[in-house]
Amino acid sequence: MPTTHLQSPVNARRDLSWRQLPLFEETVYEALKDEPGRRAKFTKIETEGWVNFMAFLALITKERIVGLEDIGVVVLREALEERHDSLPSTDGADDSKIDEATRLNVFVAAAAIWAVIMGEELWERMGQEDECPVGLSLGPAPKQLIGTIPKRRWEMWIARLQFLSLREDLKICTRELAAEAAAVMMRVL
Repeated sequence: MPTTHLQSPVNARRDLSWRQLPLFEETVYEALKDEPGRRAKFTKIETEGWVNFMAFLALITKERIVGLEDIGVVVLREALEERHDSLPSTDGADDSKIDEATRLNVFVAAAAIWAVIMGEELWERMGQEDECPVGLSLGPAPKQLIGTIPKRRWEMWIARLQFLSLREDLKICTRELAAEAAAVMMRVL
């Protein structure tokens, strides 16, 4: 883990060395297992806390305090590539009352926060510029580099965010975040 110090804007003498938090990354990964819709369902405090948690992770990743870019990619993929209309219940209870818009409001907002805060840096650190040839080839299929984001996926995420920014069943703040995220992501293409 880097030796970066986080200085408090209130008191410069109170700085925190991330070496003093050896279990930080492990704790983050554990906290990710308790996303909204699990134990606490989709309560207001749970959903707002989740988006704030994602913003915090994106900010410390942007500043290279920790390397959590992979979390940003997973958050974007899960929000923009998976269906949210029929997620299975984790505790066996009937959660059919939670509609797609409720789920999207949380997960799209979290993904959009990552894209707004880290979009350009995420592409800089993990984007794959080279296009894979389309069509038949006599050579072996090109392998996607592990830990990279193909340009086509990035473009698909932009298109999906643009689409979600127009969905009238989502909260205005979610739609605005989606539009802003798409604009940030488009700057790198």
